[in-house]
Amino acid sequence: MKCTCSMVPPNVKIIKVGETEVGIIDLVKTIKEVYFLKIEDEARIKEKLLEKVKANNSIPPDRESLYGEALLREYFSYVERRFGVKKVSAPPVKQESRGFFRFLKKFKRGRGGKNKK
Repeated sequence: MKCTCSMVPPNVKIIKVGETEVGIIDLVKTIKEVYFLKIEDEARIKEKLLEKVKANNSIPPDRESLYGEALLREYFSYVERRFGVKKVSAPPVKQESRGFFRFLKKFKRGRGGKNKK
């Protein structure tokens, strides 16, 4: 049965995947869960987002790459809006392990944290 009220449920977020708009169930909840896993690597973030979104949403196998890019874009957009931290470009290879901690320092500074140096 099709809904005729034309209202989107509160737990569904409409995002653009390629040229199509799709509704993703529990996207904000999923983004928060992935954010608090403290993953640094973008590829791993995308993988985790796809894994969690697939649990409640149908994703065609041939469009997984498009969904992954769209989910990553929404992830960084949400993190910037919610926490006021812009996406930091990937750190050089020798500093890779410190990238997340620099991100946290910027986050704490922006939110009035104790690490103001």
